[in-house]
Amino acid sequence: MKNLPNILSIFRIVLIPFFVWAFLGLGNIPLACSIFILAGLTDIIDGYIARRFNLITKLGMILDPLADKLLQLTAVAVVATKIPFMWIVFGILLIKEILMGIGTYMLNKRKDVVIPAVWYGKVSSTYLFIVIFVIIACRDYLHENALIALAFSALAFSVFAWIGYMLNFKAALAKGKK
Repeated sequence: MKNLPNILSIFRIVLIPFFVWAFLGLGNIPLACSIFILAGLTDIIDGYIARRFNLITKLGMILDPLADKLLQLTAVAVVATKIPFMWIVFGILLIKEILMGIGTYMLNKRKDVVIPAVWYGKVSSTYLFIVIFVIIACRDYLHENALIALAFSALAFSVFAWIGYMLNFKAALAKGKK
């Protein structure tokens, strides 16, 4: 575990309760936004370091997206306590992530393979992160229809990425059957 990118991913997970505390416990939106941004920056930095210094590990390929998804799902759930339609977004994202986790587990168990992140997954995750931040930071200033449009556009990108990953899982499983 003496790998800086993996340590940064763990740090991102550790930041999650502090984000929840700032948002729900203190009601301090600027602090919650700051923690959320810090967590997002650790994602960018850990990916850069892992690629730049060839520190990509199988653990990191699992830990990094896990940290991202935990942060994003927690943030959507926290926002949903203030904006009820976000529970729909949370439910669909949760189902998607559970299915992705099952697919990843099955593929790893059968083939000892981890599907790496691909461009559409990174774009989807980045867009979702930005949308969550905008909703948190601007929810009192944007019309509900704008919030709904943002949330559901991010959800659409996430579902698109999920479909792409499922096709990759299917192709990886089929490779061994030939």
